Amino acid sequence: MTMDGIPYDFTERQVYKVGQQVAAALEFLQQKKLFHGDVAARNVLIQSDFTAKLCGLGLACETDTYGTSCVRQIVPLKWQAPERLLMKPPSIKADIWSFGILLYEMITLGAPPFPEVPPSHILQHLQRKKVMKRPSTCQPAMYGIMKSCWRWSATDRPPPRELIKRLQTAAKSSNDQVVLQVPELVVPELYADVAGVDLRSLARDYTVL
Repeated sequence: MTMDGIPYDFTERQVYKVGQQVAAALEFLQQKKLFHGDVAARNVLIQSDFTAKLCGLGLACETDTYGTSCVRQIVPLKWQAPERLLMKPPSIKADIWSFGILLYEMITLGAPPFPEVPPSHILQHLQRKKVMKRPSTCQPAMYGIMKSCWRWSATDRPPPRELIKRLQTAAKSSNDQVVLQVPELVVPELYADVAGVDLRSLARDYTVL
């Protein structure tokens, strides 16, 4: 992992540290009755001391209005909750689904989600109640948190406050010595194809929360 061209070691405990901060940002949005709409690693700014800020609020909207523009904004499909793929009104629980994808991105140092599934087939894949397998770099505690975020029914997913508590508890026994390793270099064009991300769309308003 690099910041400003300088390499930094990223451990499991630091994943928890960043995750807690993003979950706290989601709790703030929930209090304001806002839906972020694009929770992903590309929208998390991390400083050298691993202070994290959730940004990319260009798609945020109020959860009690459910405007058409809120539901139909273009976001890479593999980060979206099933209800968003089905064009249903979103809520903070859709952001919780995406938060689980964010944890997967961090623990794998940027692996694209659902690498074996074409973006156009992701809804059918999720309708069969399939979720991603546990990465080799992911311990059972973190994987359990991920899976709780990926429950099909939005009401069954944990709220941000519960997520924060679970992350804090798991972090106490997490590994802060072993540096996470990426299995191979990420080629942007190949990543974009597998993840279903339009690289040109990543240039957007980075309002920070």
